[in-house]
Amino acid sequence: MFVAVEGIDGAGTTTLTGNLKSMLEDSGMTVHVTREPSDLTVGRFIRAELSTHRAGMPDRMALLFAADRVEHYFTEILPKSQENIVISDRYKLSSLAYQGALGADVAWVDTINSRVPWPDLTLYVELDPEVAYDRLRVRDALEEYETLVFQKKVARFYGRLLERHDFPLVRLDGRLAPDELARQAFRHIMEARGASLESS
Repeated sequence: MFVAVEGIDGAGTTTLTGNLKSMLEDSGMTVHVTREPSDLTVGRFIRAELSTHRAGMPDRMALLFAADRVEHYFTEILPKSQENIVISDRYKLSSLAYQGALGADVAWVDTINSRVPWPDLTLYVELDPEVAYDRLRVRDALEEYETLVFQKKVARFYGRLLERHDFPLVRLDGRLAPDELARQAFRHIMEARGASLESS
């Protein structure tokens, strides 16, 4: 099973991913956690660009993210999902929202990501950008996209995408305490996993 956790920066996707890993493993399941940008070659390059504020043109970044995602999916996510629950901190929906907010054509971004499938379940952590930004400001250094103005734009793009989604999706309240947020996400994963096993 493949699960993606999505949301604007500061929504708590990384914390939720880690908490879900612990809860699922405590329930006897094997879990593989990953992230995007990935820890593969292109993913490491993207992280370096973001941390040094050299990201530049939106179309260029969209292509880099798509290249990273193809390698990530076929060399890590797909093989690991045969025997594990794979949880990725960000995936395709992030590209559509972030690259769209940067000015790239969303339909084109969708096309260049069409080589990889949607996850079995997407968990979207919903949080007001003002609240999320307050969380980000405690960090030592912010990445290129981690400004309040930009995150508000990303949130609007996420909202449009969620209105017309055609893939399995659950919206979660990012204001919840981390433990409660993880419990709700865990329940949705178990329901989706059970439905998948029944249909197979």
